[in-house]
Amino acid sequence: MNLFPSPSAITRPSHSIIRFLLSILLIGSFSWVNAQTDKARFEMTKNLNQEKLTTLRKQFETNHKKDEAAITQYLKRNPKAKRTFVKNG
Repeated sequence: MNLFPSPSAITRPSHSIIRFLLSILLIGSFSWVNAQTDKARFEMTKNLNQEKLTTLRKQFETNHKKDEAAITQYLKRNPKAKRTFVKNG
């Protein structure tokens, strides 16, 4: 019975550790290739923000149309009700 393993068994890393380290190196190399300049990053952010704003505008327009239709229906069913507007308040 051998209580002490051979030195080669102690210093030899397992295959899973080697795969893990290689995958980290591979991911790191791709992130270095895809590095952006500040100007390119700004343009991408600007475009993304513009897309988000366009999406929000469309959502608000859709909600506004639904609200207007609901108000119109309510006013038709309730002829005594009047539409009022509040300015700055």
